[in-house]
Amino acid sequence: MATMRASGLAVLVLAVAAGAACTVTTSGAQCNSDENCQTGQYCYAPGGQGGSCQPCNNTCEPCNCASGLTCTRDASHQPVCHCPTRLDTDGAFYADAANGALGTAAVPPTGVQSPPQCRFKSLEDALAAANARGPGSTVTAVGSQQGTPPTVMTFIVGGPLVVEPGVKLASDLGASYYAVTAPATTMPFVTVRAGATLSGFQIQNVAGTGDAIRSDCSQGSGTVAISGVVVSGAGSGTPTPRFKTGVHHSGSCPLDLEGSTIVGASESGVILNTAATSSVTLLNNVVTGNDAATTYLGAKRKGGGLLLNLEVPALVAHGNQFYGNKGDQILIVTASGAVNLSGAACSTANVIACYDSPAGGVGVFASTPTVDASNNRWPVASPSAGTDFLGTVTVAPVCSPATTLTCPP
Repeated sequence: MATMRASGLAVLVLAVAAGAACTVTTSGAQCNSDENCQTGQYCYAPGGQGGSCQPCNNTCEPCNCASGLTCTRDASHQPVCHCPTRLDTDGAFYADAANGALGTAAVPPTGVQSPPQCRFKSLEDALAAANARGPGSTVTAVGSQQGTPPTVMTFIVGGPLVVEPGVKLASDLGASYYAVTAPATTMPFVTVRAGATLSGFQIQNVAGTGDAIRSDCSQGSGTVAISGVVVSGAGSGTPTPRFKTGVHHSGSCPLDLEGSTIVGASESGVILNTAATSSVTLLNNVVTGNDAATTYLGAKRKGGGLLLNLEVPALVAHGNQFYGNKGDQILIVTASGAVNLSGAACSTANVIACYDSPAGGVGVFASTPTVDASNNRWPVASPSAGTDFLGTVTVAPVCSPATTLTCPP
């Protein structure tokens, strides 16, 4: 009797061992569990019942997921395709208006770069995911193709965007290849909070009347960084809607504005409503073709280019071009202090030209502060008070005149 029981136990052990070793390599072959199937397949158990390899009653069915997707089973043991899961340490999110997917898609995107269908089609969705993760997260627009002329990928958004502290919104090829359009809103279209970065987009107005880009020093810490941005302030329609300002910076956090072009705002291209403790760096920007609807100093002056209001920040301004704006190209209405507008050297000179002379506009107007505007380029070799500047403005030494600009009509 004992011998028979031992023999039966041996058979059972062999059967279990055989089941554990039951591994198949082709679609449709018998299986015991998912582990028995090839990558990209799962073990289909009709009715949700498990099987065994003695005999194997189940069959391996292909998931048929697109390349790069992962496969799991739902509650009914049916295959479900997923985008690759994002690691908690991965702060890179990708947006692609042409190849990405919306959150309502059959396979919702996770924002990974590959496969392309797992990128966010919506820039708003990508930014929301990055903002939710927090500092160290980056949204990168991808998918446009280099060429001459550039092919512009346009993201159409439904409302204002906010780049939270420590988050970066950028593109892989720059503003020549990526645009985002502003709908009807009186709010700032893009708010960039302290410690956040905006880079490499065209900001195209459709119907907005608020600021194109507004800093917010009230949340976070660090520098508001804006680079390689092109602001097109004029929208479509009659009357033509316009962004109020191109870049409006206020508060005490630092601003770094570099390599950007600002055109078509209804007010000033750049407004600095800063605290004295703030530092502002303006490098290689073009500010042109902006209106100046608001008057200052008892309705006597307007400034369509650069407007310095409130207190004087620690300012570095090199390689910028302020020309062809309504009113004064640079209007300084701060109460007191010394303003540094020096180009430092002719190789990094600012260009101040194409005045709104019929309206009494000059290159630089300073109400009470003293201004160092040396090492800059003016329309003439010897800038003069009343024509090129008004106020306590030092212009010497003067760099060679700006002769290559074409002034707008």
